[in-house]
Amino acid sequence: MMIFIDSSSTCTFLPQFLSDFEGISIITNSIIIPTLTDVPCTVIGGNFLSSDMCLVGPTAVAAVKDLHADAGFYSAMGINDGIITDANEDQSVIRREMIKNCDKNFFLLTEDKFGKAFTYKISDENRSTIIRTKEKS
Repeated sequence: MMIFIDSSSTCTFLPQFLSDFEGISIITNSIIIPTLTDVPCTVIGGNFLSSDMCLVGPTAVAAVKDLHADAGFYSAMGINDGIITDANEDQSVIRREMIKNCDKNFFLLTEDKFGKAFTYKISDENRSTIIRTKEKS
């Protein structure tokens, strides 16, 4: 099973749970995710965005266009009226491309993100499953 995991801080807890499963591989634009697990990881190339410790830009988007995943896990800065949005254009573009090339998409959103809207649309409730998560402690 191939899994997309974006570079959001909310998704960094996922890799620790994936080690118990056989046959899973991760594709990510995060440079942190591979350090958190022994699950095989493919890190896509691109321009380094130090604020989010990830790779973005045209090279990253081109890489994702040629990949497919069975499931994808993402987060974003807000969800309002079923529309998932973010303030970072580069991150939003990568997430949209991952969603296009994925069979099942899941957004992990903490309670503080509900009722908030930002500039760049990523997805909506019709294309992705929304999972409410607890605030980080």
